[in-house]
Amino acid sequence: MPLYELALIVRPMLKDELVNSLKRTGMLVLENGGLIRKVSSLGELPLPRILKIQEQKFTSGTYFFYEYDAPVASYDAILDTCRRDFDFIRSYVNPLKAIKPFECSLAEELLSPPYRKEVQKMVEVASTKTSKIQLFKQRSGMDYYPFHK
Repeated sequence: MPLYELALIVRPMLKDELVNSLKRTGMLVLENGGLIRKVSSLGELPLPRILKIQEQKFTSGTYFFYEYDAPVASYDAILDTCRRDFDFIRSYVNPLKAIKPFECSLAEELLSPPYRKEVQKMVEVASTKTSKIQLFKQRSGMDYYPFHK
C-alpha cells in the first residue's frame, strides 16, 4: 500500500466540533482500508487569500496533515468525501515516496577525499571511460597547421 498525505484546511470552529470532524476523517481513512501513521497540526493560520465557500468568506483556517497507508482504489473515495464535507475549506491528497534508510558515519565523512569510498569509485569510473573526442589529424603532410594563428 502506498503512503499518502492528506492535507486539510478546516474552517474556524469550536474545539468539540473540530475533534468530531477530525475523528470523522480518521474513520473515513480506516473504513477505506487505510492505516494512519501520523496526524499533525500547524494550528490556526491566516489563509493566503480570502476563500469563498458555500457563500461564506474565510480568512483563516486550521491546518491538519494525515499520513496514512491505503490501497490505491481508496484514493478517489477519500478525496471525494473530504471535498464534500462542509467543515473543510480545502483538502488535498498527495502520494509520498517512501524514505530509504541510510547510514552515515562521521568517521567516513572526516576522511580526506582520496580515502573516501565514494571518491575512489568516481576515480575508477572516470579511469575506465575512454574519451569519445576524436583528435585532429593533419592530412596535409606539413609539420604544422597553416590556419592556426
